[in-house]
Amino acid sequence: MTVWLVVLARSARFLGPLAALLLLLLLVYLYEDNPVRDSYGSTALYLVPIAAWMTLALLDATDPQVRELAAVRRGRLRTDTERVAAALAVVAALAVLAVAAPAAAGAFERAPTAGDLAVGLLAHLACGAIGVGLAACAARPVVARPAVGAAAIAGALLVLVVLGAPPMSLLDALHDDGPTAGPLIAAGALGAALVAAALALMGRRE
Repeated sequence: MTVWLVVLARSARFLGPLAALLLLLLLVYLYEDNPVRDSYGSTALYLVPIAAWMTLALLDATDPQVRELAAVRRGRLRTDTERVAAALAVVAALAVLAVAAPAAAGAFERAPTAGDLAVGLLAHLACGAIGVGLAACAARPVVARPAVGAAAIAGALLVLVVLGAPPMSLLDALHDDGPTAGPLIAAGALGAALVAAALALMGRRE
């Protein structure tokens, strides 16, 4: 997995989605006294496209020949799993940043409880996994043209929003300060299913 993180770092493609997240946090927490769970719901939702962008940056930063050589040496499934795992690791770091930064800065109307932080982190991780899964389903080698892949991701996100499916159902739960276990499980399950689907598609495209 480390080699794919190095590839991403050398390409500097991570700077765009990272800058987008930092700008988002600045805009959301520009003023003080923000509601805790409602704010976490908003940033978790926005993490979906940012996670997809970061995943595309990582997966498309790899030269196809490099991936092919790695697949020959280590096995195709293992290579693709490591690539997606690297994307998940980067997005998990973004999730931690999105949860910890406003809490440390005192940007909320009250001090977040341990439960608030746990729910916020799980929400960001679940939404991040959805973004990773969507992008992995639309990145190389599944979709050869980046523009087509980006359009497919945007279309899938629009469908999720219209249907009120995760992550929208999770946002609603956090906004209403209602029960979060069900929406968290649903969002996490969707993210896991998308990642599994992406790995299956990657294997079938060769």
